[in-house]
Amino acid sequence: MHHQGKQLDFTGQSIYVGIDVGKRSWSVSIMTKDFEHKTFTQPPEAESLVKYLRKNFPLGDYKTVYEAGFSGYSAHEKFVEQGVCSMVVSPAEVPTKGSEKVRKTNPVDARKLSRSLRNGELKGIYVPSKQAREDRALVRMRHAFIKKQTRVKNQIKSFLFFHGIKLPEDTDQRYWSLRFIKWLESLTDNEQSSGSYALKMLMEELNIELRTLRAIMNVAKRWGYLDKNPFDGVGKMREDEKRLFMTSSELQRFFETLAQITRTARRRTRKEKLALLGPFYELLLNTGIRREEGVG
Repeated sequence: MHHQGKQLDFTGQSIYVGIDVGKRSWSVSIMTKDFEHKTFTQPPEAESLVKYLRKNFPLGDYKTVYEAGFSGYSAHEKFVEQGVCSMVVSPAEVPTKGSEKVRKTNPVDARKLSRSLRNGELKGIYVPSKQAREDRALVRMRHAFIKKQTRVKNQIKSFLFFHGIKLPEDTDQRYWSLRFIKWLESLTDNEQSSGSYALKMLMEELNIELRTLRAIMNVAKRWGYLDKNPFDGVGKMREDEKRLFMTSSELQRFFETLAQITRTARRRTRKEKLALLGPFYELLLNTGIRREEGVG
């Protein structure tokens, strides 16, 4: 450390910063070659830490390190953008003393990282580019929904087997043809059967997975990774048209039931509150506003 007049100058000196990252805060430990500065807690912001370093260690060679985990690489990228030498390490590769294993806290972990960085005991892991991470996330999302799709298909086949319904002999166990889908739909024609309704719910869940997979593949196609969406020709299960309104007879029964509940309420305060619900629901139905807007 050099003094130029009354100003500090850390030119040519390395400042070692160990960070234990968290969702709500970071534990930070700062060391130099000759001494330990301090260990403290700060908001989870790379910018505020760099500002602190530049204020207290002007012109120093800042080196930061944190363990790879749930926080990803966004902090690493922000440090690099501000000219800080940043490293991300594997937690398993950080040297740990016996006492640090027993007394494991965020400040202890931050101090351990700072000390190991100063001693040259750490080796950073490979940090993929932002584009590579986004591509990886898309592939993982597709894999996850393929597993969900397989799970729902197995549930449907198990449901049929449990109820003694045999699959057509020419059924492909892995790929479902349009003819097989039509056969499945025919099993749900009986609206009075609770079994048909349960099967219909499973088929609607399968449709959700198919729509999501089709959307994922559309993104991959738009980004130039695919020439054609492999789900474009995949048929979906038949779905009943969802009615998003109440008929006049249903509305009448609703308000009659509400009035009956109001009349039979024993407590006066409860009866007064229930009496307000009728006009309130009429307001919502006649204007189309949301409940939160009507209350506000």
